[in-house]
Amino acid sequence: MENKSLKRIIFYRIGAIGDIIHCLPLIRLYKEMNPKAVVELLIGSKQVAELLKKSCHFIDRIRVIQHKNFFDKPSQIFPKLSKEEKELKGSFIERPADEFIFLHSSAIKAYLLNQRVFKAAKNKVFIYKRDESLSAISNFVVTRYPDLKEDLLEDEHNVLDSKNLSIEGIDETNYLCIVLGVGALRPHRAIPLAKWIHFIEYLLNTTDYKIKILGGPDEKDLSQEFEQILKRREELLKVPDYSRIENMIGKTSLVELAKILKSTERLFSCDTGILHIAAALGVPISSYFSITSEQRFGPFDKDAKVIRSEYCSCNQSSTNVPKHCKKPVNGYANCMWKVI
Repeated sequence: MENKSLKRIIFYRIGAIGDIIHCLPLIRLYKEMNPKAVVELLIGSKQVAELLKKSCHFIDRIRVIQHKNFFDKPSQIFPKLSKEEKELKGSFIERPADEFIFLHSSAIKAYLLNQRVFKAAKNKVFIYKRDESLSAISNFVVTRYPDLKEDLLEDEHNVLDSKNLSIEGIDETNYLCIVLGVGALRPHRAIPLAKWIHFIEYLLNTTDYKIKILGGPDEKDLSQEFEQILKRREELLKVPDYSRIENMIGKTSLVELAKILKSTERLFSCDTGILHIAAALGVPISSYFSITSEQRFGPFDKDAKVIRSEYCSCNQSSTNVPKHCKKPVNGYANCMWKVI
């Protein structure tokens, strides 16, 4: 049974992998400043929850919630409680929150959700507000700690920890990781597959590294296209040695993927959730940006190499607008044909 004298703190963030990784520096900072508080994070992804449970020692409890209807009854917002949880009457589960930190910008949703579910005091509800002068990570931090804004603007790395995931790597060395795709959202963030192929062949011809190709389960078409291109080129060229390539797109859980990233010599990726996992692991990174702003959404690692094509003609902003290239070429942003 939880100690009722401990503060119960709830962080709420629904979103993609990168969105959740971006809020970890805030949660870690809160835990360091309040080590006896019980910190709970509510997210909408089972896979991300499994990763954080394995690698985030500063989060005491992670819940995956059903996010079909924000204003449903509490019993529909939360998954069904286990038998053991139901028996903990008056315990942590049924206690009101001491603080509710809502990392979205809708005040109405925050107050309604708090009133119906979490029941924190009104002055203990903290709601995210977009601040375009800050990176996404620092913007989350000022939700709870507004007095830190000037320090974050000066150097956020002096205030926040960047390595927020801790996991053992796989028992393998001498390989590089490449993320070919960016998922279905904002596809113009991606580097053309043909350019990736040439880059991979360059690595095979100039180094002795093996190459692991990473991606999510929603990128099966990209994986098949990649395999078909390799097969045709292998038949035509006979070189390089494609046997050093391991296509792992959609074949790993996030925990397995994180272990692979942890042992890699370097990750090459556009703006993806996998990029942000790598940054939180402290992995050497080369990242490529087009539509999205690297100042706002880039990897939170001062040593990460961030590359933007000098040919980009779009207006990057902290609001992810535009979402698509103004001058696409064959389905990709024009500038991404020239970034590597």
